[in-house]
Amino acid sequence: MKTKIYLLLLLMFSSAQVFAQGSKDYGDAPEGVLAYPATGMIGKFPTCMNVALAGFVRHSNFGAFFLAVDLEQEGNQGLCPGFNPYDKDECFNDNDAGLVIPQPFTINGTTVVPCPASAGQTLGPICDTIKWGSMIDINVTNNMPNMAIGFVNVLIDWSQNGSWGDIENCTHSLAPEHVLLNFPVPNGYTGLLSMLGPPTFISGPNTGFVWARFTISEQMVQPNWKGEGYFEDGESEDYLLYVGDYDYGDAPEGSLAYPSLAVTGQFPTCLNVGTPTSYIRHYINGSYFGPMVDTEQDGNAGFCPLFTPGSYDKDECFQDGDAGLITPASYTITGAVGSETVVPCSAQTKSLGTICQTLNWGTDADINVKGPGFVNVLVDWNQDGKWQDDPLTVCNGSFVPEQVLQDFYVASSVLSPLSSFAPPSFVCGPKNGYVWARFSITDVQVGMHWDGSGTFINGESEDYLLKVDSTVSSIQRMQPGGWLKVTPNPWDGNSYLELFLKKDGVVRIGVADVIGNKVSEGFEQTLSYGYHKIPAESLFSSDQPLSQGLYLFIMTVDGQYAGSEKVVVIR
Repeated sequence: MKTKIYLLLLLMFSSAQVFAQGSKDYGDAPEGVLAYPATGMIGKFPTCMNVALAGFVRHSNFGAFFLAVDLEQEGNQGLCPGFNPYDKDECFNDNDAGLVIPQPFTINGTTVVPCPASAGQTLGPICDTIKWGSMIDINVTNNMPNMAIGFVNVLIDWSQNGSWGDIENCTHSLAPEHVLLNFPVPNGYTGLLSMLGPPTFISGPNTGFVWARFTISEQMVQPNWKGEGYFEDGESEDYLLYVGDYDYGDAPEGSLAYPSLAVTGQFPTCLNVGTPTSYIRHYINGSYFGPMVDTEQDGNAGFCPLFTPGSYDKDECFQDGDAGLITPASYTITGAVGSETVVPCSAQTKSLGTICQTLNWGTDADINVKGPGFVNVLVDWNQDGKWQDDPLTVCNGSFVPEQVLQDFYVASSVLSPLSSFAPPSFVCGPKNGYVWARFSITDVQVGMHWDGSGTFINGESEDYLLKVDSTVSSIQRMQPGGWLKVTPNPWDGNSYLELFLKKDGVVRIGVADVIGNKVSEGFEQTLSYGYHKIPAESLFSSDQPLSQGLYLFIMTVDGQYAGSEKVVVIR
C-alpha cells in the first residue's frame, strides 16, 4: 500500500511539474559514440531522439518500473547526444537502478571502469547457462492501472557490434541477443524478477563487455527486438556488463613453492586462500602476453587451492597455447606430497642469469606482449615465497628490488617481444636456485613496492618458475677464472664492467682495437671470489677516453685468460 501511495504522489507531482516540460523515460546505452573501448566500436543502440543511427526507446507513464524512475527529456538522462559521462542514469546502486547482480561497469573517457559502489562482476562464462537469481537479477514493480500485466524484455549485445538483434553461435546451441522475451509480471508485484521464475538463457561466445537493456512495458515486442519503441508505460534501464571468466595468477599460494628450501608460497593467487585480497584478477579486455588468454574461475587455471600433486603451473608452463615467455626456460614442480621436485617445463634449460649479474631484455629475459598497458615484473630473489622487498637482498653493497620492472608502458596493440620497446635492464638477485616470477600487464599503474595483487579491468598475469645460476650466465661460456661482461653495450658513457671470479686473484683487464693493437692496460687489482661491478670509464684517464669504434676487452686472473667482450663505443 505504501508503494502505491508513493507512486501515486510521484505521478501526480510528475504530471503537474514535469510532464508539461515533456519529460519521459529514455534509454542510456551509447548511440553515436564509443561503446567498446577495447575494439573502438561505436554504439548504434536506440537511445537518442536526435541521433539518426537507430531510433530511441521512450516511456510516458510510470506504473511499471525497475526500483524507481527518474524523468528526463532525452536519452542518457538528457545528455544525448553527449555521453560524457556515460551511464548517467542507471549506474549500479544509484536511486534509480534496479539491477541487483551482476555489478556493472561504465566508461570513463576511453576506459572501462566499475560503476561507483561496484567492484564489477561477471555475468557468467561464455556459452553457459545463465540463471536468474544466482547470476543475474533485477528489482521490478508493476502498478499499472486497470490491472494491466507488464512485460519484461532483456537484450544483451553478445556480438559486441554496438546494436541488438543478432543471434550468435555457441558450440552446441544458439545465443540470441533477445535473452528474455515478453516475460509477464503480474499487476501488484514488487520484488526480484527471479522470484517469478524467468527462463534461463545462453550467454554469447565472446569474452568481454556487453551492453544490456532491461525494459518493462505494457506492450509485447517482436522476437529479436532491437530495443526501440514508444511505450505508454514502463521503463528501460541499460547497463554495461562483463561476460566470461577472468584471468588469475599461477604462483603457489598455501602450497610448497621451493621444494629444496621447504618454503610455502604466499603469492597472491587464489580467491579463497590467505587474506581476502590476496589474489590478482583481470577482466579480459584486449591486452595480454603470448598468443591468447585462457580464462579461468580461480588461480592456477581454476585448480586453486590445489597445487600438488601434478597440478603446479597448470596455466602457463613454457610455450603452451597461452604462455608468452620467450626466454629464459621455465620450470614446474611435480611429485607427490612430501617428495616434490623441480623439473623443466620443456627441453630448454636456459637460466635467467647469474647471481648479481645485470640482466638485459632480449638476451636474458623476454616475453611477447600485446598492449596497451603497464607492464610490471616481480621476481622472488630471496626465495621467501612472496614478492616483498627485503633490505637484506643486496649485490655488491646495493639493494636489489624484487619489482624488477615498474609500470613500463607498452602502447602497441600488436603482439611483439617486450624487448622491442627497450625496457630498462635490472640486476639479478644474490641467491642461486629457483625463483617465482610474475609478469603482469594492467590498465593502470601499480606503483612501487607492489606485492602482485589487485583487480584490473584489463590485462593478464603470467607466473613462471625460473632458474638463477651461481657461477655463470647460461648465455656465456665460463672460463677457468671467471667471466667478463660490459653493460650496456654499446658503451654509452655510463657502462659498467661486470666480473665474476671463481677464485681470489690478481685481475687485469686490457683493451685492444679490432686489429689487435693494445689501447690500454686499464685495470689491475686483487679481487675476491664472486661478483664485482666497476664503472668502465674509470679504467681510462679523462684526457685519453676511448674514441668511437669497436674494441676487445680482455680479462686475465693470475695471468690466465678468464674472459673477453667485444664492445662498441659510441660518442
